[in-house]
Amino acid sequence: MTSGYEFELAIAARKLIEDILHVNKGDEVLITADSGSDYRAIVATAQAAKLIGAKPLVLWYNMTSGVGMEAEKDLPVRSLRAALKNADVWLEFNKTWLLYSSIYEEVILNNKTKYLILVGMDADMMVRMIGRVDLKLLFEFQKKLANIVSRSKRFELFSSEGTNMTFENDSSRPILIEGEIFGPGDYALVGQVDWAPLEESINGIFVADVSAYPPFELGLLRKPIEIRIENGKIVSIRGGREAMVFKRWLEDLNDPNMYNVAHIAIGCNPNARPSGNILEDERIWGALDWGFGSQAPTFKGKFGLAKSHTDCVMLNTTLRADGATIIENGDFVHEDLKDLAKRIKGTLA
Repeated sequence: MTSGYEFELAIAARKLIEDILHVNKGDEVLITADSGSDYRAIVATAQAAKLIGAKPLVLWYNMTSGVGMEAEKDLPVRSLRAALKNADVWLEFNKTWLLYSSIYEEVILNNKTKYLILVGMDADMMVRMIGRVDLKLLFEFQKKLANIVSRSKRFELFSSEGTNMTFENDSSRPILIEGEIFGPGDYALVGQVDWAPLEESINGIFVADVSAYPPFELGLLRKPIEIRIENGKIVSIRGGREAMVFKRWLEDLNDPNMYNVAHIAIGCNPNARPSGNILEDERIWGALDWGFGSQAPTFKGKFGLAKSHTDCVMLNTTLRADGATIIENGDFVHEDLKDLAKRIKGTLA
């Protein structure tokens, strides 16, 4: 890595610690990492925390054979739980995530810790998706997008690969502006707006054409996976070899809750690109992501935890809300968004 790139990484880490997480002097900042994590990103983040007077601690372990609840069978659960539930800030850089595990659940219920999921984030992603992005503009865009979603009732979703879905919102549920952090709770990387639609209203065919992860054998997809959903649950999976891998993985977990739709997410980070890392893929500009399995309490939905969680992403989407088009063929065209979208793209190096 060149010295110039190290400088950019340092700036990105500072923005993460100060401008996103709002870490304070004296805060105990715990970073979890595994053998799939990028050492450079971990060190830069710990250094940024230390430089403002916080107290960073890195907890490193081997990658697990599963994620969520499935990860716990490979981990020192008692030790991790004791450390994390007492942290002021928890950054999850490990590639096999603890999100939706019993450890995660206890940390969130403790209502003391700011938790940010950054699973598998490497130095390149940190520079592109944080360091080179105008966070002020992006947060403004996300707020406008969230406002459109929150005031809409009925949605239609299409894609060039064959997605054809309808679903409805429950107006009492939150619309999450990811990356906007105010106090204890669970948060995700900037560049995404997500929520849990009314589960029984989610119907149709969803075609993932970018990525699906886990299972670990997948990531970037060579051929699309067609997922049929009825009343908020997966009822069939079709496609080629990768679809069969996905189908067998769900079956092997032997948990009917894995077929539940947990959330939908709209990607809007202008520097995200298809990489096979689900953290990045679900934030691609104009991409749509459906999550299945465990549903975070933050969404205020009807489903709870499952053995694991998986996300599937598609591009070139068209999303309409109450007849108004929000996204058309992967670009934001809504009257409240299009001018700001141009400004965001115009700031990119």
